[in-house]
Amino acid sequence: MLFELLAIVCAGLFAGAALYITFVEQPARLECGTALAATEFGPSYRRATVMQASLAAVGLAAATLAWIQGRGFLVLLGGLMLGIVIPFTLLVILPTNRRLLDPGLDRASAETQRLLERWGRLHALRSGTSAAGFLVLVSHLAWARPCPRCSASRPAAAGATRQPQRPAVERMPRTTVPSLMIAADFRAEPSRRGARLITETRVAETDQRALLGFRLYWLVVRPFSKLTRRRWLRALHTSGKGSP
Repeated sequence: MLFELLAIVCAGLFAGAALYITFVEQPARLECGTALAATEFGPSYRRATVMQASLAAVGLAAATLAWIQGRGFLVLLGGLMLGIVIPFTLLVILPTNRRLLDPGLDRASAETQRLLERWGRLHALRSGTSAAGFLVLVSHLAWARPCPRCSASRPAAAGATRQPQRPAVERMPRTTVPSLMIAADFRAEPSRRGARLITETRVAETDQRALLGFRLYWLVVRPFSKLTRRRWLRALHTSGKGSP
């Protein structure tokens, strides 16, 4: 799931920056006049290229790895929609970029104005594709059920915490949380060094709305929850050492 989250972050950053250029920077650039717009284009393009190309490449790689791990085809599709901006830029937009960066181009000419307008239209396609890829990734995270490979139980190290799983609903105790069933426990398991203390929290939803709400909630609280449970385990471990 970490690779899927990384792909979402990369896609969100790329789409946000691309949409800002489409709806804010490019129109403001053109309002300043053709000569000034062409002058500003060079530095802006050089700075944006490094960030945008890196985000697209890392996002595509992360989405591909997440798909290999079993996160689903939509993750790969979202990554491809982000990664496709790389060949699109090289094959379709790059000739316009090179012409705009040509030192011999008259920056106040009608040709420059047409090139800037063409670049804006092409970049808008890039913005829309990356934004759509971001929405696909976020939608998959919100609605897809965990894959068996990702949610399967794994042996935990001493004092480790396990990730939330999707157990059988009928085995979960009822709670007062609407549309959710939650169970948490502490247990000791024998090990070669004596005993291994484990805490596990299991959550099962009864409808898609509850699943969406919990996923969004868990994205925020997950790091703090892990830290809290590790502190619980450490305190119990310390208390157990002092017992006869």
